Amino acid sequence: MQETDLGGQESAFPSTAWSDVAVLGTAAGEAARLATARLLESYWRPIYITLRRAWGESVEDAKDMTQEFMTRLLERGLAHEFDPSRGRFRSWLKAALRHFQLQSRRDRQALKRRAPGRLLSLEGLKEAASIEIPAKEGQEDPGKTFDREWAKEVHRRALGDLKTRLYSEGKGRVYEAFVSHDVEAPSSGPPNYQELAESLGLSVFDVGNHLKSARAALREAVSVVVGGYARSLDEVRVEIRELLEGDGG
Repeated sequence: MQETDLGGQESAFPSTAWSDVAVLGTAAGEAARLATARLLESYWRPIYITLRRAWGESVEDAKDMTQEFMTRLLERGLAHEFDPSRGRFRSWLKAALRHFQLQSRRDRQALKRRAPGRLLSLEGLKEAASIEIPAKEGQEDPGKTFDREWAKEVHRRALGDLKTRLYSEGKGRVYEAFVSHDVEAPSSGPPNYQELAESLGLSVFDVGNHLKSARAALREAVSVVVGGYARSLDEVRVEIRELLEGDGG
């Protein structure tokens, strides 16, 4: 089934699912638990990096705290903690993380340490230690750190979805041209269309068309990713605008 994207064009991506956030306000039991687990799996990286960079936690402490924070939310049930009618999930989660971090520092020794995966499987945490946290003088604003890392996570997921889609459609060269020019361009600047055409065996005209279509497809993929954590198209628009402006709330 195709859906209409924000620009009114038919989309080849799966229907946008507002369900994970919406379920929290309407369901209970296993349905709410699964929705919670999916949401938390998507947010582990911004949570972990915020703990490391904004609050200066060590690798191991940040991993333990990420696991503990998410496990607590899963045990208690986000359906009982988060009210979708009172605001956006991202804003609520930032406030909840701040409260947890302060509580954890006050009473670090009292926290019960759990083995990863006991209640919540977070495969991503296995790679947490390999995430580079650039050195920075002073302390970052935790909210800004979280929003920046969430924007990166949205882009990473959207790019992965775009790659899967284009390769499945036999358009791998479209994806490679896009990555070479728009995503992984060196600091000296992206390769020109002629260089891309020669390296990919395409015409300059085709390179231009491929880049244009890939950019549109990425915007669509971003809207689908964000749509999984919003309740309406209006909220998606707000989220995307804030991601682009770097001024999340």
